[in-house]
Amino acid sequence: MESDRRSLPADLNAENYSLEVSSAGAERQLRLPGDLERFRASPMKLQFEEEGTVHTEIVEYTGKEEREGQELLLFRSYKTGGSRKKGGKGKEKNYALSLEQIRKANLYLDM
Repeated sequence: MESDRRSLPADLNAENYSLEVSSAGAERQLRLPGDLERFRASPMKLQFEEEGTVHTEIVEYTGKEEREGQELLLFRSYKTGGSRKKGGKGKEKNYALSLEQIRKANLYLDM
């Protein structure tokens, strides 16, 4: 223990030092594709390109599949707020996207 104290700066003490620890946040940006399995079935805000147009949708990741030699990531629309709780009227949309089509994904906090 004594050797550890000698390696610290002499002026370091509880009055002039604080340590802050934080999480990435409730709506953190996801690392793709690695975080998708971890947050499977969690709502996420997904920004993706389809036919030259950028879309932003609230979705949940449902898995992946291979089509014509290309791995596609599968998502379905996520009904937010009251519409989700009451069954909602909107049609469920499904998306099959390549990793290259996805611009950004964040966890989505549905309050």
